[in-house]
Amino acid sequence: MALKPISQWIPEQYKNFTRVVIGVEYDQLNEYDRHVSMPHSISLCQWTMAATANHPLLWYTIDEAMFAIHSLADYYKTDVEHLAPTDKDVIVTTGPSLWTATVIKHLRNRGYHNISYSDFSGLKKPKLIDDILILPIDAFGTGQPHSNSTKEGSPDALARHQFSMSWRHGCRPDDPNPCWE
Repeated sequence: MALKPISQWIPEQYKNFTRVVIGVEYDQLNEYDRHVSMPHSISLCQWTMAATANHPLLWYTIDEAMFAIHSLADYYKTDVEHLAPTDKDVIVTTGPSLWTATVIKHLRNRGYHNISYSDFSGLKKPKLIDDILILPIDAFGTGQPHSNSTKEGSPDALARHQFSMSWRHGCRPDDPNPCWE
């Protein structure tokens, strides 16, 4: 759900340099804050983002996802048409896990060789790397029960996910079992 128009997502000082806008979705922050359904300590939001047309990151992501899907089909000894991925498979092959890894790989390919997951952790203000603007947790992750996101009313909130998890196999966001396997 949009909380502010896309035209307000990029702070003025970054407008001439930004071609992609991404927000942090999950940030472990410390060893005790592990959210069981997230495979990495940081996750960039793939359900809401903005990019200029034909940005190379988008094409690279499509290539990475297609490779991951075909690799998964090979792993299960089936073809893509008959693939029945688990919830974890979806997160890793087309969801936030793949998206986050792809953003990092793309930036490394652009010369940011030392970029890592930790470069996106604990952000308090937007961070521009190359032409990609990474927004702190509250931009797209406000209202979450993890990652130190503001529960309600953050002035930095730009969009809000309703977290229905409709793609999962009968799981609900408040389910005590994470429906991960």
